Amino acid sequence: HDLSEWGEAWSFTTISGIPIDMEAIVHPETPHKIDVIWYCPAGEQTAYNVERSADGTNWDPVAQVAVTEHYYSDLGLDENSTFHYRVSSVNPMGNSGYSEVVQATTGTFTLGANDPVLVNVNSGSFDMGSLDCEDDEAPVRNITLNNDFNITSHEITNQQYCTLLNWALGKGLVKGKLYNNLNYAANALNYSDLLQDPEQSDLQIDFDEGDLIFEVINGKEDHPITSVTWKGAAAYT
Repeated sequence: HDLSEWGEAWSFTTISGIPIDMEAIVHPETPHKIDVIWYCPAGEQTAYNVERSADGTNWDPVAQVAVTEHYYSDLGLDENSTFHYRVSSVNPMGNSGYSEVVQATTGTFTLGANDPVLVNVNSGSFDMGSLDCEDDEAPVRNITLNNDFNITSHEITNQQYCTLLNWALGKGLVKGKLYNNLNYAANALNYSDLLQDPEQSDLQIDFDEGDLIFEVINGKEDHPITSVTWKGAAAYT
């Protein structure tokens, strides 16, 4: 055969793994957090790069996510602000093309009906203890309060604590439930420092792995919060 008319042969290497099915979600419970979710067909990707833009034109890298995860939670965002996101995959031959661009607008946090009612306790003196009860309640002591202070009229409920816990999660103040290298606040606390292990206590708050928010076990919303550590109680105030 005469091959003289055949042109020069070229070879191309395609980079697989453009993320698809992009979503950007804001839950009302965590208005300062945007969850960026995607799917990526199986390939040689080793990680994902997440980029963010305030105007959809100028982009900044915000995170590199492990290949085993298909989401990124952007924390501590300003209220009532719109952000755009795109994702590419990292491959041995380089980065893939970008995904489609998705956007979401953060919300506003309000306690609403979950705002505890406070009552004022006036300064003054009172007797504390008893001679007619357990040994650890004796002796009777005269206690003086030098300043007024506020205290809640009822015990803090599961729902009230959960509301503040979700607020703290969205602000980047709670670590240990969301994965990846996230933009946590410098003073963030580990979840295990706030609440006891639910498998070893009667804690009635769960973490929803799908919606990435805390929620109260159904029917337990108005029950007093339990299994709170000292740090957890102090953080609530």
